[in-house]
Amino acid sequence: MTLKFHHAILAILSAIGLVISVFYTIPILGMVCLAPLLISLNKVTTKQVIISASLFSSVHFIFLFYWMPFSSSTFTGSIYYGIFANLFSTILFVSFFTSLFFIVHKLSNGIYSWKGIILLSSIFTFFEFLCDIAFKTLPWYNFHFGNPFLGSAYTVQLAEFGGIYFLTFFIILINGSIALCIKRTENFAIASLIIGSFFISNYLAHIIASDKNTDPIKISLLNANINPKTNWELGGNEIVGNIFTLNQQAALNRSDFNVWTESLVPWTYKKNDDFLNVLLKGSFHKTTTIIGMNTAYNSNTVYNSVYAIHHNNEVIGKYDKNFPLTFFEAPFSKHITKMFVNNGFSVKEGTRNTIINTEKGKLGVFLCNEATIAHHVSDLTKAGAQFLINMSNDGWFKDSYITEQHFYYNRLRAIENRRDIAINSNLGYSGKVSANGDIQRFEKSDFPTIHNILIFKNQSFTFYNKYPKAFITLISLLFLTLILFKKT
Repeated sequence: MTLKFHHAILAILSAIGLVISVFYTIPILGMVCLAPLLISLNKVTTKQVIISASLFSSVHFIFLFYWMPFSSSTFTGSIYYGIFANLFSTILFVSFFTSLFFIVHKLSNGIYSWKGIILLSSIFTFFEFLCDIAFKTLPWYNFHFGNPFLGSAYTVQLAEFGGIYFLTFFIILINGSIALCIKRTENFAIASLIIGSFFISNYLAHIIASDKNTDPIKISLLNANINPKTNWELGGNEIVGNIFTLNQQAALNRSDFNVWTESLVPWTYKKNDDFLNVLLKGSFHKTTTIIGMNTAYNSNTVYNSVYAIHHNNEVIGKYDKNFPLTFFEAPFSKHITKMFVNNGFSVKEGTRNTIINTEKGKLGVFLCNEATIAHHVSDLTKAGAQFLINMSNDGWFKDSYITEQHFYYNRLRAIENRRDIAINSNLGYSGKVSANGDIQRFEKSDFPTIHNILIFKNQSFTFYNKYPKAFITLISLLFLTLILFKKT
């Protein structure tokens, strides 16, 4: 038996809608894009469920992983690694998604029912939780149905209770509610209650979180926007000149912090480095410089570090990246090194969530892909961080949707922890996210830039800080209850 033509069209429409809602973080589209797929699963056989799910997930992941060949060509010089990664990743997640749809279909005697929708919401939420554990250093595998909700401060607030998993559960539940309303109008009341409660709760949470009770902290985001393919032997002098010019301009702002990007220069930190001496002398004397520089570990291994330095060259704090990117920074195993890692060099993981004590309060720093690791940022907050900085280098992915996703993951982290976050990304989006989810975003640029922001301290803890696995435990119990008690 083959899939009916209109079922195929509905599955493809859902996949394309989901891709667009994820790429551009469009909450409204995210709330309806799965409805066509769910409608197509009404009164169909198991074989048709498998075919529809396979078609939906194939289209979705082909688009989601499209960037791999291009980034591979840029980073390793070979497009073939990226083509292989794209095919492997697509096949892997199509298999996962199809299996999950098959399981729900069997457990609920059809997905197109309230029981089926709740089971589907639960099992995909738990699947995302497992993926986050398994792929924490492979953030391109940390896919979340709830990501479209990151596009608005009024759809992301409930993450303070259950993180991204709360958003994923509700986005699938809302899609299912809409699909069931189309099937039977008597479902309209329940669907309206679910959707209305979600929006009202988000609106109220945003209002409650909007109070600012501390003095502002002035931060200058200095970004040289260096192309990662730059040959420093040929163009290094010009780049360093741009850095010094930016630093002199920033001194006029008299900020509390000058924040640079991840791994600003390709050499390792030394206390009497001539570059640092000139940079610090050109800063306002009360400004603390936050700069990304590697720290030597051995002949071919470094720490990806952040240094907090006073104008007198005194280091007041240091953070080493805890979760280097697999393949791009750290090898997949000790037997695979130079194939993927840049020029044979790799990054050794740091072992501590170091809090930097400054005159303006306790600062927590996390680097690049660590913005996708919820528990890591939460650990910084629980260790005492009153405000946060995310420094990145998005140059390897600058022409893909990943740069925007990266910025909006900081909105999620800000809500989960109710902390202001300053964001500075080489060839990516920079700006700030307030603890209530409001954003100030500066567009990507290929030229050196300076942006000035104000952030505020906070030291309260959210429900998600205190009980990060509470929501996952709840939906797991809900899933088991629906299986054990057959009556709907």
